[in-house]
Amino acid sequence: MIKKMILWYTIFIAALVLNQTKAFSQDVLVKITTYGLWILLIFVTYVFYKEAEWEDWEKTKTVKIINNGCQQIVDNHERKKMQYREIEYHSEQEWLELRKNGIGGSDAGAVMGKNKYKNILQLWEEKTGRKTDNFKSSAAQRGNDLEEYIRNSYRIDNPDKEILEVNKMYIHSEYDFIRANLDGEIIFQDKKGILEIKTTTINDYEIYKREWLNNIPESYLYQILHYFLVTGYEFAVLVADIRFKCFETSTPFDLEKKIQTIVINRADWEDEIQELLKKEIEFWQCVKNDTEPHIIKTYGG
Repeated sequence: MIKKMILWYTIFIAALVLNQTKAFSQDVLVKITTYGLWILLIFVTYVFYKEAEWEDWEKTKTVKIINNGCQQIVDNHERKKMQYREIEYHSEQEWLELRKNGIGGSDAGAVMGKNKYKNILQLWEEKTGRKTDNFKSSAAQRGNDLEEYIRNSYRIDNPDKEILEVNKMYIHSEYDFIRANLDGEIIFQDKKGILEIKTTTINDYEIYKREWLNNIPESYLYQILHYFLVTGYEFAVLVADIRFKCFETSTPFDLEKKIQTIVINRADWEDEIQELLKKEIEFWQCVKNDTEPHIIKTYGG
């Protein structure tokens, strides 16, 4: 932009100065050069205008949004207007009730058949009140206990980014049953993204190679895609505390672990996000109508 301005003003000033000289009225070559500069200035102005127009079109080009199974065309400006709502909660019981009355990020994997611990029928039984699942495993408790430390560690190691803790539930602007609880938000270069924190214990290194090495477990991926769906944010960072218990064999004091970060860009997953939206709408209709959803097991192929 600065280079374009310098070029434009250089041509303008050169043409203006030559236009004011005595040589302009006396020397034909100077007059032709001056007129040539004015014509060049008009051409450059036109080119810059068309470039700006093209950039604006790129920003507003259409994307597909699935709404109740029908495709609609919505431009990017309109999508950015889709602001989520916020709901505050003051106790774990309130939070559990809000979770029960909607689809959260941790439910997305089950809806898509990507959760090895829970299928869509079990999720439906929870949402319809047939079963409750308030049990917290030792692994889940470990994750809760470490979350704040991992977030602070990531904040310390990334001083160029603002790391925010989120203590509210976000609600989709159109579908109020699609909800999100973020572990944190990242502000980087005036853009806001998702911070997702995970902890896991690896008892078999083959599992790490299959699920984590240059990869992300599918249920976690769909959790983040769900959060994209709610927030409209453009990027997410998953920070995983991975403990390799399979290598802790020398002494009772061994602790083998690593922090692994994975960046997910929304633009790479738009088709999957819209498919997720479609499946979540279908699933919630089953909840509202009290009809069992069909089980399609896809986890692990």
